[in-house]
Amino acid sequence: MIKELPSEFLNQLNFSPERLESFVKAINSNPIYAKRYNFSKVKVPDLQEEVEWCRAAEILTERPAYVEDPLFHAGAYYPQDASSMFLDFLLQNITLEKHAVFLDLCAAPGGKSTLLLSHLNHDGFLVANEIIGSRSAILHENISKWGAANVLVTNNSTKEFSEMDGVFDLILVDAPCSGEGMFRKDLNARNEWSISNVNMCAERQFQIVEDILPALKKDGWIFYATCTFNSIENENLVEQFTKDLDCSGLDLDLPKHWGIEKVKANDLTGYKFYPDKVKGEGFCIFPIQIHTPNSEASMFKAKKIFKPFKLLDNQIKLPYDYSTFLFNSDILVFPPKWEKHINYFAQFLYIKKCGINLGEQVHQDIKFHQDLALSTQVKILYPSFELTFEEALNYLMKKDIKINTKHKGWALVKYQEVNLGWVKILGNRVNNYYPKNYKIRKNLEV
Repeated sequence: MIKELPSEFLNQLNFSPERLESFVKAINSNPIYAKRYNFSKVKVPDLQEEVEWCRAAEILTERPAYVEDPLFHAGAYYPQDASSMFLDFLLQNITLEKHAVFLDLCAAPGGKSTLLLSHLNHDGFLVANEIIGSRSAILHENISKWGAANVLVTNNSTKEFSEMDGVFDLILVDAPCSGEGMFRKDLNARNEWSISNVNMCAERQFQIVEDILPALKKDGWIFYATCTFNSIENENLVEQFTKDLDCSGLDLDLPKHWGIEKVKANDLTGYKFYPDKVKGEGFCIFPIQIHTPNSEASMFKAKKIFKPFKLLDNQIKLPYDYSTFLFNSDILVFPPKWEKHINYFAQFLYIKKCGINLGEQVHQDIKFHQDLALSTQVKILYPSFELTFEEALNYLMKKDIKINTKHKGWALVKYQEVNLGWVKILGNRVNNYYPKNYKIRKNLEV
């Protein structure tokens, strides 16, 4: 039985009776699913129904059983609501320097962070932060599976970003909200909704934006977004935090058939997504360029946290502009041009992941990390073995698999030419090195 929508929620939409009927019908229908391909890993296939405002993305006819697809676990694609993929269209319509530095402030589970990484295309740098500690693990996992090296994953409150000077060219604030846009996918969200909760969320959102403004460069962009419809958390909130700022918006001409509605906060343009108009869930986003100057961050005073590391393994080939560094016992791979930035961030942030973790130095050997297997930038010359669908699922459930080979030692296993992870072949035995915290916990019949 469908939980009735709160009357206060419906009233604040200010829809005509006909539009309200259309909206309620849509929000009580089945959710629409979509996914976005990782074009750094796989060739984008012929799309079922293209998401017109996002590259390499498609609308699905039904929700797949993602847990049973090895390519999902390999980071070949990311399941993401089509509405939130509008971020890609906005990024293509603003001008940023090639080596821009991005912050995804409230990043878990990681969908928008992986989109930002695809847009940066190994040139810029991303800090993917999650405020809530319990949610940072899934962010770490999804970023690792995407395979990029130009990224930090951090677990910090917004207050800690307020201590920085201007370092980011773009900050995405996908703010915690009252969740009205999730009423179709999550019926519990209807039970939790109230006007008092909306107001409480707005107070928190204002504080979040106030905290991160000092970390934005002059003429940098803030993309303020929520998965909610009401004006209190969207238009009103934007008017409130920009009233004393020198800023401008981005007013784009959109095809009418996209169904995206423009809204205004003073002279700033936002884009709002309603499920009766688009094939997606509720979403609102304001792209705002802030011209008010901030002090520029100085990278030269930061303490160095890495030691140079000479990689002697000739089976691991790095791009010419990448280097290896030692941090405690972990061997990390990232472009050295970002070392000063990472040192700077380390003064303020708790870093959960940095670049690609190649592995752990154990005496004179290296125990390879899952990060390396899933990397899109590092070339691995160790032998690799193609698994069948059934073998791949057994590997991902961390069960025993068999590989007929005379090779002994480290090797990769893959599915449809996409790496899944490491094994170590010891004669008649194959040690499965798939991480315990990644493994499929559902016992699949294969």
